[in-house]
Amino acid sequence: MRESEAVVLAPEPAPAVAALGLGCSRLGSVLTGGDLKGAERLVREAIEMGVRHFDTANIYGQGDSERVLGRVLRDAPQGVLLASKVGQRLPLAKRLLVPLKKPLTKLVGLSAGLKAGVASERAKRLPTEFDPASIRRAVEASLRRLGRDHVDVFYLHGPSAGELRAGEAVGALADLRAAGKLRWVGVSCDTREEARLAVEDARVDFVQFPFGLSREDFAPEIAAASAAGKTVVAREILSGVRERMGQPETVAEAVRFAARHPGVDVALLGSTNPRNLAFAVAAVSGAA
Repeated sequence: MRESEAVVLAPEPAPAVAALGLGCSRLGSVLTGGDLKGAERLVREAIEMGVRHFDTANIYGQGDSERVLGRVLRDAPQGVLLASKVGQRLPLAKRLLVPLKKPLTKLVGLSAGLKAGVASERAKRLPTEFDPASIRRAVEASLRRLGRDHVDVFYLHGPSAGELRAGEAVGALADLRAAGKLRWVGVSCDTREEARLAVEDARVDFVQFPFGLSREDFAPEIAAASAAGKTVVAREILSGVRERMGQPETVAEAVRFAARHPGVDVALLGSTNPRNLAFAVAAVSGAA
């Protein structure tokens, strides 16, 4: 073989980092410049670093988060878990703005005031649709954006305690599981009461909580969920430390606290910053 024909071997992939997942709420978001190519690079970098758990929702990036994950994870290695959420929807005013997303993204990038306004609107609670017919439609729409016939986990996205007591929303996902549209039923909770009800429902496999250095109030529910055999996912793990973001020790401390807390199976890092992702992987893998 001539020197010019030498085979260049690809680097060995990093070991899977089971305790860390990537929260994808800002992939394709107006607040991050709507950079879909950059979002795809971030997901690929996460895979190369060993991340195998990706969490999105039908509303994230006005559907672009799911589209990005669908494209990148099509060729992902075995063992990658993909989760999405349904139940929240964009109000009419925001849906009408979707065709204007590209020019709006440029304007937001030029104006700090407009960016703050978008962030404020984004933080508001969205309207919800948890009736079974709406859940079925939302799941099918998510699967089209993801380019899949099924997904590992679908969560109910912030259902109220009343909706969880009624049981119809969980039942709709359980029926879709039986139909092969998902492997596991999840509930993404906002309050301790919702968490308790999700844990008590035998049809629920995954329960997601906000939990971190500044949000320890879900510790009893995490213990109960773990004892009940549920998979426990911690989100918003950097809440309260954002003013010090970008500092390795800060990200590492927050990630270690959530990922190593008894009962937590996966801690979601919600960041589009590759440096923060690298800090988090190092913290979980014991390299930091």
